[in-house]
Formats: sequence, C-alpha cells, structure tokens
Amino acid sequence: MKRIGSLLMASGAAGLILSAFVAASSTTAVAQDDGSWNLSPSTGEAATQPDSKTPPLVLSGCWSGTIDDTKNGAGTGFLFFVQEGTKLGAGTGAELDIPSLGSASGPLKGKANSQNFELGFHGKSCNISFHGKISNSGDLTGMYHLSKKCFGQVLKGTFDYTFDVTNASCPE
Repeated sequence: MKRIGSLLMASGAAGLILSAFVAASSTTAVAQDDGSWNLSPSTGEAATQPDSKTPPLVLSGCWSGTIDDTKNGAGTGFLFFVQEGTKLGAGTGAELDIPSLGSASGPLKGKANSQNFELGFHGKSCNISFHGKISNSGDLTGMYHLSKKCFGQVLKGTFDYTFDVTNASCPE
C-alpha cells in the first residue's frame, strides 16, 4: 500500500509540474500577442502584383480559309480586320462563298477581348454575325450566322481561317 501511495504522489507531482509548464508557456504566448503585425521586407522574392488588364486578340489583317455551312456544305471565305484596341471598325469586312447559293460580302463592326471576337452587320435586307477565337494552332475559328433575308433561308456554319500575310485572299 505504501508503494501505491508513493506512486500516486509521484504522479501528482509530475502532473503539477507539467501543468505549471503549460501555464507558463501560454502566458508567454499571450504576452507576445499584442495585436500588431511584425512585418519584415522580403528577402529575394518580389511581391506578387495583381494581373493587369489582358490585351485583346491581335486580329488586324486578312484571314481566309474554309467554311462548313450546315445546309450547303463546304465553301470558302475571309475576314479582314481593321483593329484599334478592342474595336473592330471601319474597313473590317467579310465574304462567304456558299456552295450553290453564291457569295455574300460586306462591312462589319465589332469588338475583341483577350479570348474571342464578335462581328456583325445589321441591315434591312440581311443580318450577319461572326463569333470566334484564335485556336491553339493559331487558326481563326468560329461560327457565322446569316438571317433568312440574306438568301431566303437562315444560314449558319463554322469557319477555319489562317492568317494571310500577303492579303491576297482579301480583295480591297
């Protein structure tokens, strides 16, 4: 019994010492927390800056290639861009050669952002729109839509154009 008493007393003393140690360390932690931040300059790494506004796609010039009309099959076409920042304006135009129907061409206006572009023409006799982007391979890809007033039927399809450095495929 004497042994059990000694063991309990030793355990109690150890618990008391451990409690005192925990209490002392928490007081130290509180003493260090005075509510202010300790700031020190970075050593070597530059601070991360927020991204600046991403510039729009660069589209200026002639893009030409193939179209795939959902009703009439494969054809050809081009888009010519005159770009000032995000604006695609005066001088911008397109032509679509649609199998068995003929061609449609004219001026367009629109805008571009860092990922895609939109162009359109809205007239009494025909409404046309183009939406696209530059693909990973560098081609200009997207969709076009012509209202029923253009050829007597709604036409829509896709285009896949490459940049023509010579502008030869985009008549002036």
